[in-house]
Amino acid sequence: MKGFVSLLFLCFSISSFAQNVEITKARAEAGYAHEQFELGTLYSRGGNGITINYDEAFRWFSASAAQCNPKAQQALGVCYEYGYGVEKNIAKANELYAESFPVLRLMAEEGDAQAQFGLGLSYDEGKGVQQDFAEAMRWYRKAAGQGDAGGQCNLGVCYEYGNGVRQDFTEAVKWYTKAANQGHAVAQYNLGVSYANGHGVEQSIDDAVKWFSKAAETGLADAQHNLGWCYEKGEGVPQNIQEAITWYTRAAKQNNEKALEALSKLGIIL
Repeated sequence: MKGFVSLLFLCFSISSFAQNVEITKARAEAGYAHEQFELGTLYSRGGNGITINYDEAFRWFSASAAQCNPKAQQALGVCYEYGYGVEKNIAKANELYAESFPVLRLMAEEGDAQAQFGLGLSYDEGKGVQQDFAEAMRWYRKAAGQGDAGGQCNLGVCYEYGNGVRQDFTEAVKWYTKAANQGHAVAQYNLGVSYANGHGVEQSIDDAVKWFSKAAETGLADAQHNLGWCYEKGEGVPQNIQEAITWYTRAAKQNNEKALEALSKLGIIL
């Protein structure tokens, strides 16, 4: 069984107000900064009928950040740091992190769940502030307690890797499951990893495939790669090389290095 690795969620979760995608799009296009941020978030994480599209995420985060939305500024920083929809620019990313951090903290202290998640990410990754896993854990827990799927997912990551807390795979699975049941793609992927590796739950490749499939359908490249691997090897699904190629190709088109390597081994160069 291949050893899969869980991911830290780097984007915000959408608020309940953004569940109606058409209304969110209409208000974003009308120039409302909050809806522009929410629409960027939808494109960055997938779900609600939207497939992950980093170019669109960058476009809408940029529009919202131009109106000084601190959540959008941090999200835009992530885009620049990792090259999501834009050429990598670490200096620009750090500038945005530093600019957004003070206001994010004020919003988090006032109880804004999205800001609490954003503050947790700031401490977790050292974005605009010195890295502090204990503080990251504290803010993720606050966000998770309010039902924020990103907070729940990253709280699970903290438990899985023992960042800011004693390592506890069972607790990690608990939080991944909460977020995954909200349709959170990274949490679905991480839950699939937990089942594949037998961490915090009885090992089950069938359940791993189930959760990889859900995440892959939203456009998450790592999930698409893992699903392709399952089809290539016949793990949890009947072996089907053509289906493997289909999923590897979807991931490779997002520049997923593991998928590009898998295709190369199959004699396919994109």
